[in-house]
Amino acid sequence: MVATLLPKRVPTLKIDHRSAQDFRATLAGDKPAFVCYGSEGDYRDHYIREYCQQEIYTSDQIRVHFSPNAFKHAFYEGSDKTRFAENRAKRIDWIRTTLASPDAHHYIGWDNQTCSERYDRRVELYKDFVVVLALKLDKQQLLKAEFLTCFPASSKTREKISGRSSSWRKDLAIDFLRERRKKKRRKR
Repeated sequence: MVATLLPKRVPTLKIDHRSAQDFRATLAGDKPAFVCYGSEGDYRDHYIREYCQQEIYTSDQIRVHFSPNAFKHAFYEGSDKTRFAENRAKRIDWIRTTLASPDAHHYIGWDNQTCSERYDRRVELYKDFVVVLALKLDKQQLLKAEFLTCFPASSKTREKISGRSSSWRKDLAIDFLRERRKKKRRKR
C-alpha cells in the first residue's frame, strides 16, 4: 500500500478589499490612494461607514471610537471651521493606516494654551500625516481613545511635534488618567 501525502487544508481568511488594500499599503510602507468624491456629503458618508460604524484599533491594540461630530473638526478649515477642506478629506483613508502602522511614532499631546504636555492626548505621526486622539480609561481600567482630528503635516510641523513632545508611554498615560479620576472622585 502506497501512502499518498495530501497537503494540509489551509483555512481561508476573508478580508474585505479595502482592509486588505490598506494592510498591504501599510506593509509596503505606503499610504492608501487619495479618496475623491464629488461632495462633502459623500466624504461624510464614507467617514461614518468606514470609521464610525467599524471597530478600529491602534497598532498597540487601543480601541479608537469615532464620533460623527469629529468629522467637522477633522475636515473643515479656518478658525470657525466653515470651509470644507478637500485637501484633508482626500486623505481620509490615511487615518486607519496611520493608526494601524507599527512604524507610526506616538507622542504625548500638547496643550497650546498652557504650553505643556497632555497625557490624556496622543499624537500619531506616520510619515507626513498626523492623527490626534483623546485618551480615557474604561470601567475595566483599560485605555480607550476617541478620534479628535487629523491633518497632513509639513516638515516644519513634524519637526515641531517630534522636538516639543515626549514619546508617548502607555504606563504614564494610564497613571495620569487614574490619578485624574481619583481627583475627580475626591471633589465629589
